[in-house]
Amino acid sequence: MKRALENKICPWVRNAIRVVIWKQWKIPCKQISLLVKLEINEEEAKGLTYCRRGYQFKSHSFVIQRAISNSRLKRRGLLDHLEYYLKPIAFKPPYTEDRTYGGVRGSGETMVSHSLLDVE
Repeated sequence: MKRALENKICPWVRNAIRVVIWKQWKIPCKQISLLVKLEINEEEAKGLTYCRRGYQFKSHSFVIQRAISNSRLKRRGLLDHLEYYLKPIAFKPPYTEDRTYGGVRGSGETMVSHSLLDVE
């Protein structure tokens, strides 16, 4: 599973996200201006924008991979799947305050809620 994540799934997901970003930019004028903002030469941006190839071809190009790099995707919140897969999960069972799993009925004890997202 680890090797499949490294070699196939992670690059495929990042490429799919690059396709979505490229589709969101829609018109050529906007594509060129945003590529230039991402530190791509204007001639390279025009060459890629007016290329008649499809979205997948463009997203595999070195221009797009430099503009929308893995580090930029990570800064924008995309989790690396391998890091997420290898991250240990902290699980806390829903104990009551007296450390029993339910307590005695009618004793007035309340359940302490622990969510999987509340990791300390």
